[in-house]
Amino acid sequence: MKVLWVLLWVGLVAAFGGAAFSAEKPKLNKSQAVLQQLELVQLRITDLESEAGPYDPRLLEPLQALSELYLTAEDFKAVAEIQSRQLQIMRAELGLYHPDNIAMVNSIISNNIRMAEWSEVEDSLEHIRYLEGVNAQGNPESLLLAIEAQASWSIAQIAVGEPRMRARNLLDARESYEDIKDLAQNAFGEDSSAMVPWLYKRAVNLYQIVAALNSDSGLAGDTLARVIQLDGVARLQAYNSRARFAGGSFFDRNPQIPVLDGDGLIGEAYLRDALTELKTITEMLEESGDIEAQAMGHIYYGDFRILVGLGSGRKSYLKANDLLREAGISETRISQFFNVPRSIPAEVFASTLAQAETAINAALVQSPSDKSVYISQFTALEEDLGNVSMPASFTGRWGLKLPPNVIEMTVNVSSRGVVSAPKFVTASSDDKSFRRKALRSVRSLRFRPRFEEGKVVRVRGLKLSYRFEENSN
Repeated sequence: MKVLWVLLWVGLVAAFGGAAFSAEKPKLNKSQAVLQQLELVQLRITDLESEAGPYDPRLLEPLQALSELYLTAEDFKAVAEIQSRQLQIMRAELGLYHPDNIAMVNSIISNNIRMAEWSEVEDSLEHIRYLEGVNAQGNPESLLLAIEAQASWSIAQIAVGEPRMRARNLLDARESYEDIKDLAQNAFGEDSSAMVPWLYKRAVNLYQIVAALNSDSGLAGDTLARVIQLDGVARLQAYNSRARFAGGSFFDRNPQIPVLDGDGLIGEAYLRDALTELKTITEMLEESGDIEAQAMGHIYYGDFRILVGLGSGRKSYLKANDLLREAGISETRISQFFNVPRSIPAEVFASTLAQAETAINAALVQSPSDKSVYISQFTALEEDLGNVSMPASFTGRWGLKLPPNVIEMTVNVSSRGVVSAPKFVTASSDDKSFRRKALRSVRSLRFRPRFEEGKVVRVRGLKLSYRFEENSN
């Protein structure tokens, strides 16, 4: 224990230059009132240190006040220094592995995001995962959420991080979701309906990988190289009979690379894995006896059949309609839900129709061309992944800003969810290249088609608000 205290003291001295805390005024433009508050708080800290030493837990409150003042002044570097000291005090008081440290690490993550210190965010998320693992005590939920946060951050970095790291981040997310699946199976059992939301998120991630493999950009090559490095080439063989492999080397490490004719998807096997997860979900929910959840399972299973290219999802949607009626859902609500095509896959698994309706309504925005109409909005995660949506949670959890440029267009959606004939309506930017990119990207979207009277129906002139951030590199 003495060794630990010595190490903590050395760390504190190194961080603060041997002084308890520097009272030097920051070289930023602040109001006189803020400067006066800073001085008062710093004096309080100095008095406490003189009285009780640098590790007294009473220092946490004035340090937090000081951090908030610096945050108001947008001096994020100063905030980071204070947060580091707060964490050291908490560790000295509570121990290195106490769960109360997690909240402090989360605050550190928020500040690192403000400073675009992406690698530090990654390290802190790994720290939280470790702390949650130590403190799990038979309850895996917090640990599952910690690993899911790592996966979510890996996806977020595709939008904000270095372009050369996008493929690595995408496959890192897959590894996290595989860890989640293993942990959840051990905790809940392979047949437990508690597995459903985690299996669904893994399925969505597999869709994201296939979207990257088939993107019309350098991201496809980077993802292909990463997938081959991790999985070999066998998983890239498509089921389409017209698909073939070309001989030769891939970076002198692999004997063949996939070459597809027609509409075959590179990495279709990953989408079929995703469809298998959805099939497992429907089976789990049948065992649970929750009729409405069963209906939602069939809806999402139909969605993934469309994504794989196995028809229109009609049988799955018909089954879902019957189950929703059996669950007591009104015909009006069912019709309204299926009346307008929706982009797929959905971000999360909604176990009730009400949850799915809430998600749909949250995606509605006012039409720029007709202020009296609300239309669906699709925000692409990244320019080269125009058919992968930016999760709604990113603006809340990670503080990512929505792309500024928006284009309104109309599209046709076939009975198989395929987009065609995109037409420009209006845009927030006069940049014609932006319009061309948006109109091209939207063709790769897939929709749950309109379903009425037991049939999937083609829709013409569907209004859509589409936005993405153009790459600066």
